[in-house]
Amino acid sequence: MLIADKLNNKYSNIKLFLYDRKSYLNTKASVSISNNRLHKLELVKSKELQEVKRLLLENKKCGYQENNLLSIEEFIKDVINSEN
Repeated sequence: MLIADKLNNKYSNIKLFLYDRKSYLNTKASVSISNNRLHKLELVKSKELQEVKRLLLENKKCGYQENNLLSIEEFIKDVINSEN
């Protein structure tokens, strides 16, 4: 999240995706987040990341993006189709 936040702040044309409630829930978050990492989430300032930041802080668990592969594939197809 910190990397996404820094990229989002640095580049105006970046599009973050899968940083929403549905995507977080799809990751089947089950891995406990250390207090140190939870504290680092306070540094995330991008508006687009606040919903997932809040969920991470509330649940103190993270998941794996691999569980979002179908959503990632759909997003890529949509981008490719919109460029044609």
